[in-house]
Amino acid sequence: MNYEKMTIKVQEYLNDAMNTARERKSPEINELHFTYNVIKDENIITSLIKRAMIELAILSQKVENEISKLAKVNSAASQLYLSSGFIAPSTRLFHKVIT
Repeated sequence: MNYEKMTIKVQEYLNDAMNTARERKSPEINELHFTYNVIKDENIITSLIKRAMIELAILSQKVENEISKLAKVNSAASQLYLSSGFIAPSTRLFHKVIT
């Protein structure tokens, strides 16, 4: 994943996902952390979710519940990693877009 080729907003969401993972003592950043931060913001994605008649508050609560089930580490010095589940789809999508 090439961070420099991402839009500013995606970079912000990724940074927010990293902060969310760190705050919740998660050893890795995954798609739940990213999704949680995307749906907190008013954007095209949340507009599409609303058009699909999905309650953002309910979706947000479900994502938050899933995040709370993730593994935790007690060491503040641990390094965060992007989960393979997060990297693989992102990489496939990125390659699809540029080819």
